[in-house]
Amino acid sequence: MENPSGRRVEVPERGSELIKHHLPTNVYQYKATISGFPIMDLLLLIISMCISLLLSRVGLIVSVLWASVSILIFFTIWRNKDNRKALAGMIIPKGEKSLAIEASFLEYNGHLFVNSGRFLSIIFHIPGLYILSMRRESQEDVLTGLSDALNRLKSNADFFSLHPADIGGFSRRFGENHHSYFRITTSLDQSNFASSANKLLNESSELAQYFNKSGFQLVEIGTREVLMDILNRLSGQVNPKNQNKMDGDQIKEKIKARQYANYAKTDKYTTNLVVKNSSSSSGPFYQTLLESMNLPFDIILSIRKASSGNSLQYVNRLLSERKTEYRFSRGMSRETEYLQRQISDLESMKLSCEKQGNKVFDITMAIRIYADHPAILNSRVQRIRTSLELLGFYTEQNSRAILHKLKNFYLYPDRQKYLMDTQSIAGILPIYRDESGSDEGIVLGIDDLSEKVVRYNPFTQNSYNSLIIGETGSGKSYFTKIFLMRSLQSGICRKVIIFDPLNEYSCKLFGSNCKEYSVGSYVESVLSGIKKTDDEWQTSVYPDIRIIKPEIEELENDEILGEMLAALNRSMIENQSESLLLAIDECHIILRNLSNAKLLGTMIRHSRHYKTSIMNISQNTDDFLSRTSSNIAYNSNRIFIFRTRNISDSHRKVLKIDRFDIPGPENLLGGSHHKYSECVVSDGTYCHTLRVITSNFEDKILKESV
Repeated sequence: MENPSGRRVEVPERGSELIKHHLPTNVYQYKATISGFPIMDLLLLIISMCISLLLSRVGLIVSVLWASVSILIFFTIWRNKDNRKALAGMIIPKGEKSLAIEASFLEYNGHLFVNSGRFLSIIFHIPGLYILSMRRESQEDVLTGLSDALNRLKSNADFFSLHPADIGGFSRRFGENHHSYFRITTSLDQSNFASSANKLLNESSELAQYFNKSGFQLVEIGTREVLMDILNRLSGQVNPKNQNKMDGDQIKEKIKARQYANYAKTDKYTTNLVVKNSSSSSGPFYQTLLESMNLPFDIILSIRKASSGNSLQYVNRLLSERKTEYRFSRGMSRETEYLQRQISDLESMKLSCEKQGNKVFDITMAIRIYADHPAILNSRVQRIRTSLELLGFYTEQNSRAILHKLKNFYLYPDRQKYLMDTQSIAGILPIYRDESGSDEGIVLGIDDLSEKVVRYNPFTQNSYNSLIIGETGSGKSYFTKIFLMRSLQSGICRKVIIFDPLNEYSCKLFGSNCKEYSVGSYVESVLSGIKKTDDEWQTSVYPDIRIIKPEIEELENDEILGEMLAALNRSMIENQSESLLLAIDECHIILRNLSNAKLLGTMIRHSRHYKTSIMNISQNTDDFLSRTSSNIAYNSNRIFIFRTRNISDSHRKVLKIDRFDIPGPENLLGGSHHKYSECVVSDGTYCHTLRVITSNFEDKILKESV
């Protein structure tokens, strides 16, 4: 297998799993408290009260006035995060930040430039590497190489992943995917510019060698036009050359937009999501998930030295502090649990520094989101935040006041420091890319033959329907849950209805706006006309999920199940605004009755007209051999076959695998005793084996929802 850099990647034998890269918790997040009040805040309040007692010698009124103002400040400002930052900005000088985007250029070998007259920088373009498509061994080699490069970093560094745009012609030269950039910044000795320049060039040359060993080739950017485009993008000015005066309608839009506080206005509305904590073990998978949404966003990762001293000594000091705090917080279970996680991660960092020679850095990671209107921006922010939380990334939205013009804009106005060792940083650098297949949509897994990422969006196919087959314990229900969760999080669909006869699905999987029904109560709700209007669907931020859990007597009554199918058909016909996913688990229960099977077949033939994708899930392939039920398979765009032992020659044509030489489905991996599941996927023209990938956080949600 060849990767984009031309480096040969050996594909190990079948059975290697995908790497899951652990990211530590943010050890800076914890603040010592007494009964829930931060110690520093209490100290300030105590000092203020002491001052009040001293002022009482001057006059009682002065003392009472001072005490009242102090208490007011404590409860209205210091206890409120946004107001506290506003107060800190007024009373504490901000000082110089190395990420200021006021840049004056000095022609020095065509690619060095000065930030604010104090910092010297150089920017590289990094062609992506398809790391998600690799097996575990290859991924470990890449991550180890990047970790070695970061260990040799002496200056500050920034990694940018910018969404498709014509940045100095890069979109034409490198394709339409996200573009990754690497900036090294060092302090500028204004009395000896040549010395600073040579120092930066020597460091960048050394780092380039280590990047090359990992499969990434650094491409120097020496064109002023490209540099200006990149800096303008980083400052939030997507197209500053085309700024025109506002007309009356634009002014009205601005007034209307004031209800959306978390954005900054240039020629587009933007906001930053800053990563403040994580429990992720998914490595670079978060980028693939974000890119599958097909939304405009940038990822900005800043790396700074954690301390001027030795990394191991710094980690040891933090570890000692946390252990001391842990001993004093045993009475508070929530703090105790959080401190235990921090201690565990600090001990891992200590081991990483001792055994592998890794360093620790402070990082800041921000995801900038764009939209043409604040309402659209708000919706995109919610989608991306919930999707990141699914993978274990916890973010904080930019709390800047509304700005209509960005001036001296800093990349991270609300900087969240995050301590990581180089091995952890290597797993989240925004420089990895997956291959975009012909299908845009959510990521299902990896093609076992080509090692390419497989995406799927049922609503872009000729038929919207799919069929999932596999024996008990093969992983088909697990796959279905992952597919539904990712479809909702990515925005592919906003409505889901699940027929769940074996009680395998729970509202814990999907969060808010989920409701469970019996068959009778669901039919009654549809017949009584309880549904959202089109306007409500269009403005709703959260999806709508309905789970039908039939009672035992309802499962045995085909007439009642027929009424449920009729209600589902009505819901499908009335669905005119949003894409609907209808999952029918244990489909054989419906197919055992001829009348119900015919109605289901009719729904499947007409589903595309009503923006509905029907997923039929069953254990036995014999369920789809009859004349009536075979139409279900023929009208399904994708057939997913998990481990099963009853596929004969008569089944192969119905399941669209008769023209392909594929591994025996009885040998596919899957179930709780395997690290991942496999399935055969066919659409009639292409058939391949798929390795289903999940994050540890998704695994955790699925286990907790049982």
